[in-house]
Amino acid sequence: MKHHFFKAIVTAAACLLAAGCSSSKPATETTSKAPAEIATQESTQNTNADQSTTSSEVSMSAAPSSQNFGDMFIGAWVGGPEETPQPTEANVEAFEKLQNRHLDVINHFVLWQFNDWDWTLPYAEMAKSRGSIMMITWMPTPYTAQDILDGKTDSYLDNFAKGVKKFGAEIWLRPLHESNGDWYTWGTGKDPENNAEDKVAAAFRYIVERFRAREVANVKWVWTTNVGSSGNATLTGSYPGDDYVDYVSIDGYNWGTAQSWSHWQSFSEVFKPAYDALSAYDKPMFLAEFSCTEHGGSKGEWFKNMFEVLPTEFPRIKGLVIFSQSKSYEADWGINTSFKSLKAWKDGIAKYPAAN
Repeated sequence: MKHHFFKAIVTAAACLLAAGCSSSKPATETTSKAPAEIATQESTQNTNADQSTTSSEVSMSAAPSSQNFGDMFIGAWVGGPEETPQPTEANVEAFEKLQNRHLDVINHFVLWQFNDWDWTLPYAEMAKSRGSIMMITWMPTPYTAQDILDGKTDSYLDNFAKGVKKFGAEIWLRPLHESNGDWYTWGTGKDPENNAEDKVAAAFRYIVERFRAREVANVKWVWTTNVGSSGNATLTGSYPGDDYVDYVSIDGYNWGTAQSWSHWQSFSEVFKPAYDALSAYDKPMFLAEFSCTEHGGSKGEWFKNMFEVLPTEFPRIKGLVIFSQSKSYEADWGINTSFKSLKAWKDGIAKYPAAN
């Protein structure tokens, strides 16, 4: 998402030895509103939250497939109490109880430098067993788009493709996300030469083609833009083409006054420009990462307003994948930072029927 520290990349190497790691956005401070990424800080659970629902009471889809989605699917990066949380079954279970609803999609962050398919598989199996789809935010750290085109990641891609094919169930991959920023090694704003927008688009196609060459048929490909761009990057300049994309998605956050460069923005102010730009594509659209801080306003009111304007101003959005983890060095992104916040989120998602 939107990190201002390189610390998680360093943490990742160490936590890999302990069988799991998360990543934080390797970026310096910027006025671009980049979105939230993997957690390296403790995520707190609000003791005021209603956690009385048992797992057996949470609606679950018997067959995890995007064909089961109706009006709106609900997903999340669930955070957790660990220093480097992962979407473990315990963390997913706790989040579903917190929001009193099954997760249709579980977001997971996978770094090419540290996380191969063998590391990823247990999380994908967990999602499948719970009737959820795993969406992998597939981060090519430390590579550029040019590195991918030069074949430097071919072995990694081929091994991952082999594992995904054997897995068999539907899985979503969103590589090269937020390339219109300057906080990732594949960002156009970070390296305009090696990550020129046409190269990022070509790298996306290159990845998809390697999967197709191995007849991997159980992947949905997700292309993501960030709500704010850096340098000469644009909202849609890296779009790889309709033949290579199943879903388009947006990452964005209301930072409020959590940072020196930020200010409070409504949901519409955050997302309308990117939504309008992506509406040019005849593809299902969803929010792949988003949340709001309590600093500078009311998160509860922000969520309430979001659910009011979604059907009128954003009718093409078919899914909400919340980033629910508070970070001391970033912002308080959790859905349960206040009773009002949690209630507004639960009331909002309750308006939509569960997946078929």
